[in-house]
Amino acid sequence: MLATMREAAPTSLPQVNLETIGVAKCKQCGRDSSFGYKRCAECRAKRAATARRAAERKKRALLEQTSALKDATPRESATSALPLVLPPFDGGRKQKLEPMAQAPALKDATPRANGASASLPILPLFGGGRKRKLELMTETEDAIERIKKRFKGDDPFFKAKSYIPVEKKIDSFEKFAGSSDVHKFIKLRYPATGTGVSLRCTYALVADPAVDHKARAGLVAQELRQKTSLSFGTLVHHKYRTSTSYTLVMTCTCSPPGEIKRASSDIFLHFAALSNKMHSSVKAGSSINECSGRVKIRVEEDKSHPRWIGQRVKIFIDHPRRLNDI
Repeated sequence: MLATMREAAPTSLPQVNLETIGVAKCKQCGRDSSFGYKRCAECRAKRAATARRAAERKKRALLEQTSALKDATPRESATSALPLVLPPFDGGRKQKLEPMAQAPALKDATPRANGASASLPILPLFGGGRKRKLELMTETEDAIERIKKRFKGDDPFFKAKSYIPVEKKIDSFEKFAGSSDVHKFIKLRYPATGTGVSLRCTYALVADPAVDHKARAGLVAQELRQKTSLSFGTLVHHKYRTSTSYTLVMTCTCSPPGEIKRASSDIFLHFAALSNKMHSSVKAGSSINECSGRVKIRVEEDKSHPRWIGQRVKIFIDHPRRLNDI
């Protein structure tokens, strides 16, 4: 067996050109690149020359822009006119530099609108004492005030004499701890013999996964019918205001349509007879005696509840004055 394997084994390895192993090609021209580089020597030289020319163009453009700015602003800078005179530094720490307050005050050479020139105080760079610093601060504040007074009439910000204050958003809802407090409040504000009322009530409760917003709105409406003197039943419309809220709108049924009894000296009949637009008395079933009140119930998500996710119930009650109570 071993003899057979020895006979089957090759006696010599295939010839491999070792000189071609590890030779990379140039990424730009495809020729052989130098060892350790991705490009050949000629391509590297061309790339360096291109980068050098780009840097020179950028520098030349910057110099042209700087010279153009200098030509456009002939006024000399305030710092260029300041004589920078400092005593020689001898290497010791105790030596103090002389303050530059002794330098002459700079004057603005640019004429103002009224022909005057403003003088600016010079702050010392080192030392001077606390008293001197306070004096310079006072002088600077006075100069700023004079500049403000001078240009106050030209600045549109100072021309505005009155400013409209931003009105704060006022929450028109009466907040309650629970539904029982809302029922008590409605009983006080909306008695059975009341004439007109407009209420906005809201309270929060812990959300029940089994009761969605639509079912919660129906339960709130049922409790209002049972525990308050509100009378409503005709559903105007119901809708999902958003994906996280549901709204019910119902009409008030406190004053059903009926016959209106009027005297013969009624002013309404008097003017109707003069215009020849009414030949008989008002018929029964007139819509004038109908109540136009609305009861709206909205249930939405409430993430501000202390016990995790809750439901916010908002109740809108708009009940105008009844015509039969006038």
